[in-house]
Amino acid sequence: MKNDLITILMMVAIFVLFYATVIMPQRKREKKILDMQSILKVGDEIVTFAGMIGRIINISNDVITVETGPEKTKVNIYKWAVKEPVNKSK
Repeated sequence: MKNDLITILMMVAIFVLFYATVIMPQRKREKKILDMQSILKVGDEIVTFAGMIGRIINISNDVITVETGPEKTKVNIYKWAVKEPVNKSK
């Protein structure tokens, strides 16, 4: 009986440690990215997860039209593909 209780407590302790070190930080990162993606607007310069840099020229639902390169090539991407806005203070 005592060994069973110790085993259960150890399993709970391992789960709590795993939750605190892996799941909570991941949720915070996801929330930060979703908040950033929800405030995107036309004219913002962005970087995608693929490394493409461009300026938003249109937003419709979950699709963003980005203008990139010296030829002003237009590319449609999903909002979830946006990694971060470009820091304009450089």
